[in-house]
Amino acid sequence: MPKKKSVTFNVTKQLEDIEIELDEAMASLDDTSNRIDDMIKNIDTPDLVPSTDDTESEDSSVEDTPVAEGKEND
Repeated sequence: MPKKKSVTFNVTKQLEDIEIELDEAMASLDDTSNRIDDMIKNIDTPDLVPSTDDTESEDSSVEDTPVAEGKEND
């Protein structure tokens, strides 16, 4: 019967190790969740909304570049 006692001890030890790993993973997940919550709180939402005061048209930022005759763009 000593074998059964040894197996029980090994399984118990493995379960304790798994529990420790699970606790560490949960703590890491909580830390990550807290950091994400902090990032969300620090978002400056007015900067995310495009301004409606723009007087320039959408195409004004694109410049037309003339292409020399006989040359093609690849």
